[in-house]
Amino acid sequence: MKSLNRIFSISVILLMLIFTSCKKTEVTPVDPTDTNTYAKFSSIDSISTFYVSSENDSFKIPISVNLTSNTDRSISISYTSNTAVMDQQYSANNTFVLSAGKQADSLTIQGIYAGFSSSSQIDTLKITIVSNADIKADKSHTSYYLILRKKCPSIDLNDLLGTYLNTNEVSSWNGAYGPYTTSITSVQNVTSTTGTIVVENIYDYGWPAVTFNLNWTNPQNPIATVVAQNGITDGAGTTIYDVRPFPTGNLGSFSTCDNVLTLIMQVRIDGGNWDTTPYVVNLAR
Repeated sequence: MKSLNRIFSISVILLMLIFTSCKKTEVTPVDPTDTNTYAKFSSIDSISTFYVSSENDSFKIPISVNLTSNTDRSISISYTSNTAVMDQQYSANNTFVLSAGKQADSLTIQGIYAGFSSSSQIDTLKITIVSNADIKADKSHTSYYLILRKKCPSIDLNDLLGTYLNTNEVSSWNGAYGPYTTSITSVQNVTSTTGTIVVENIYDYGWPAVTFNLNWTNPQNPIATVVAQNGITDGAGTTIYDVRPFPTGNLGSFSTCDNVLTLIMQVRIDGGNWDTTPYVVNLAR
């Protein structure tokens, strides 16, 4: 009888250990009563540049939902900007209809070429998914930033050389800063549609030269990508920065006819974790 009791006690302890162990790694289940459909931007990017041409090109941003339906549903979209005005620099719908049976589609933003006085005009448009009775906004990736610019007709890297007195930046560790002075000290063509530039005084505190790859294979969307570099020291020599391209997009852009560049980097400080917020540096004459 003692042996049976002992076996029973051991079995109970083992079961308790098993249940306790399972509970430690338990994932909170989805609420079965939550029948809402949620929408989010499914692009890997959260920032893009849209060069508006004389043909009034459009820009498409993928949107996806978690559930399909056999009826059409509407997704509410809001647009905010300090400078861009609906039906002047761009046109878009505040209600995006997702057709029956679809789980993904693209939101179209139409550029208005006549709304840009010059190709140096830069308007940033924040596009946000808003909850409504049909489809709720997801908890993540429901805002998208679209930089609106007039298309540059030609690209000559030599036009980028020189001083940029109106450099401004935004970082997670320093907030918004500028204007200050940077300079592009050298350019080099690699192929007929690719090249490199060297930028000095990024961060305005003694950073050495940083190299960027430029690609204008698609002339409507010229891309600037930082070349990974480690061991960048600031003016005091006490902080070390590493830079690299973002692994999930968020590419920079450039315009040779307006001498304006948007340079985007992922930064690691003193060997810590890579910052998940883009370090954005805007260069202008």
